[in-house]
Amino acid sequence: MHVLAPLALLLASVALPASAFSPHTFHIHHLSTSASRSTAKGLRPTSVLSASRSTAKGLRRAAWTAGRTPAPPPPLPTINLAAGTSSATIYPFGACVTSYVRDGFDYLFVRPDAKLDGSKPISGGLPFCWPAFGPPSDQNAAVGELQQHGFARNLEWEVESSGGSSAVLTLAPNEYTRGMWDKEFKLTYTVTLTEEKLSTSLSVANTGPDAWSHQGALHSYFRVGDIDATTVRGSFEGKDVLDKVKGERGVEGRAELAIAGETDAPPVAAMVIPR
Repeated sequence: MHVLAPLALLLASVALPASAFSPHTFHIHHLSTSASRSTAKGLRPTSVLSASRSTAKGLRRAAWTAGRTPAPPPPLPTINLAAGTSSATIYPFGACVTSYVRDGFDYLFVRPDAKLDGSKPISGGLPFCWPAFGPPSDQNAAVGELQQHGFARNLEWEVESSGGSSAVLTLAPNEYTRGMWDKEFKLTYTVTLTEEKLSTSLSVANTGPDAWSHQGALHSYFRVGDIDATTVRGSFEGKDVLDKVKGERGVEGRAELAIAGETDAPPVAAMVIPR
């Protein structure tokens, strides 16, 4: 009876498809065979030795693997604002507001596949596009051939102040920005939360001797309940726009935009900052 028990375990293992085998399955296989021989000889220590060797080998393999698996990056810091029952979350990385909650509803959307570890710009909330908007082919010639949407969303902004219901973040040139856009500037981004609304304000200053052109936008991701019942109000009327769906440039004649179909029509104006 002592010999049949390990034999049954061995047969059960053999019946599995090849893909089901793991190192642990083979350890059991080896241990079962050793136990059968040991039982026949009356030498039980043989099975104990086999198990000890298998365990040690598994521990060595686990230690080797752990030493070569990169540790996940630490989570990025955030700034949390609160005003009454409303709240907002800001990542200094990219100065990106990722959450605005009012009356229990988050008005901002973050893509499920968004990276929040600094490995790429955050896809969601209110990401920055500066000093260029869109791919290089869409940019004003004076801005230059920059990466899509510029570099402001790729960088850690300095937190000048934060607390309670407001935060001020700034961005200045560094080796990374000068490598692609050798201009002197200072961006100041202010986020203010009240119980009724979230406000953002961007100030762009030219801190160098030469004038330069730039484009800027918040690439906003809004969470909406019904796109057919959604309209967007703003200073759109009279602005030059590029309709990317139709591949046409034109002038926007509406002050309030209704989304009646696939829409991708950003403004194309750029502004020159004098010295």
